[in-house]
Amino acid sequence: MFHSFQRPSNGWLCAFSVLWFFVGVWFAGRFALGGHFIGAGLMGVYSLAALGLWFQSRAAALVLMTFACVGIIYALFKIGHVPWYRVASPITWAIWALFLLWEYLEEQPRE
Repeated sequence: MFHSFQRPSNGWLCAFSVLWFFVGVWFAGRFALGGHFIGAGLMGVYSLAALGLWFQSRAAALVLMTFACVGIIYALFKIGHVPWYRVASPITWAIWALFLLWEYLEEQPRE
């Protein structure tokens, strides 16, 4: 099971995956304690996908890319309702994550 365990080769992706894991665990627990079990489940999937990058999982990268795309769409729906920096900042982070994850997928061998 642990034969493919290694950190992602990109240092930024390595740091982000650790951050994403802990953020996912935090929000999953927070949502579960608040009774929002669907949100807790989604954040649990998010944190497991971040952990999956350390096991060289292409599926985990695709799940994280899906979350980034949904986050961009969600941020775009907030245009006109919040200040510009609360729209631009999540979009910028999500685009950077998409580039890192795309690079990760390109260096992974296809099975």
